[in-house]
Amino acid sequence: MSNPFTYSIFVDSNQITNIQDVSMSLGRRQVSDPFKAGTVVITGRNISALPAVEIGMPFELSITGGLPFPADVFNGVVADVSFTYGTVPNMDVWTISAEDALAEAGRSVVSASWLAGDGTFDAAEKLVNATDNLSLNLLYFYNDSSTVSAQNLTNVNVLDVLNQLAFTEQAVIASRNINQINWNPRLGFTYDIPFLSFTDGSLTAETMFEYDFQDITFKAQADSFFTKTIIEPEGLNAQDSGTADRVYVRKSYDQTETQAQNLADYVQATLEVSQEAPSFVRVLATSYNNLTNPVTAATQYIFEKIPVEVILRGSRFLCFVEGSTISATPTATYITLFLSSAEARNFFILDSATFGVLNQNRLGF
Repeated sequence: MSNPFTYSIFVDSNQITNIQDVSMSLGRRQVSDPFKAGTVVITGRNISALPAVEIGMPFELSITGGLPFPADVFNGVVADVSFTYGTVPNMDVWTISAEDALAEAGRSVVSASWLAGDGTFDAAEKLVNATDNLSLNLLYFYNDSSTVSAQNLTNVNVLDVLNQLAFTEQAVIASRNINQINWNPRLGFTYDIPFLSFTDGSLTAETMFEYDFQDITFKAQADSFFTKTIIEPEGLNAQDSGTADRVYVRKSYDQTETQAQNLADYVQATLEVSQEAPSFVRVLATSYNNLTNPVTAATQYIFEKIPVEVILRGSRFLCFVEGSTISATPTATYITLFLSSAEARNFFILDSATFGVLNQNRLGF
């Protein structure tokens, strides 16, 4: 068996060859998780042929083969480089680790402020602009659902505050360019039909694009199931939604207690899904001649709120991709997609059979 994909990796514009393994991790595992940096780890042989690699150098990863054109899937910087020497030179191994712009945000400490009534994106942009090397990009031109209270922050961690702002908005944040973080607000573009099916063939797929899977893991997502949500807006009284003893507590920058209550209702609706649902699906990537394939799902869907369907033994499950891993060797590429049930995304899309059922969805804004 040979790998249908070719991985092109450049460090500071120098191509890296003699690659043995590629491992990439993006997004988050569950809908309740905060956002964290994307990472890539590559290993290879022939240390003497490796060009100069230093921490902070630009790092690019693209994939060709099985796609109509190269897929630029990761842009970041070198985080570390190491060399392991064996008893003879052909046992030597080098390892390069890379990280995206969210890692830079996680290391940055800044002072920033914003005004009461600013949109969450506007506040986040002021925060990110206070760093030396980062910018914030609005992925889709939708208005923010939430406004913030006035804040004057001193020596705060950028990623911590950015996650709190994203939570307030229920936005998705991710990095696609070396110094840029993307912001997809709550009302950002959300498809109401799946674009890709992972199927065992027991039902007719509702998409044009089908992919076999290696295995699917179902679980009740205990770490993302809560019966009560408490929102603690900065400087205001806490607001809660739900009852009983599985309690989820998060801080926000909501401008008003009414908005914080709406957020509590919205978040609780995403966290009260207790039934079994696909938690992650693993596929063996094969050559594919369309953009809609597991590589696209692993690198794009997690940022753009695009659903997939899982078909298993006569049952159909609509899911969103929260995160992914790609693990490649010279012989194969395995892709794992971490999923959340569509039941945990209470969007309202008028006339949508999935997201537009009156009196069964919570707008939350």
